[in-house]
Amino acid sequence: MSQLAATVLDLFFELSFASEDYVEFDWGLRRCSDILSDIKNNYSDEEKSAIQLAAANKLKYLLREPDEHGYTPRKLVTAEQKAFLEAVAAGRFDGAPEE
Repeated sequence: MSQLAATVLDLFFELSFASEDYVEFDWGLRRCSDILSDIKNNYSDEEKSAIQLAAANKLKYLLREPDEHGYTPRKLVTAEQKAFLEAVAAGRFDGAPEE
């Protein structure tokens, strides 16, 4: 189930931050809304936990220390993307920051 959760999270993440050059805006917004609704209303607690873990793992991967060649993707992660993944990891599947 962890791979399925990672795939769902990746799709949700990519659609949430895709440019209009990549995805037609209204379609992407509808798909994000559909995915969010499905997670909130149809996923079991186990499935939701798997999505949360996938978000935490993706965040850890993206913010990792540089490798032996000095590469790390952390410079490519925007503050908005980081906040989104932190929110999903905390169970706020709409990606909204904590108030």
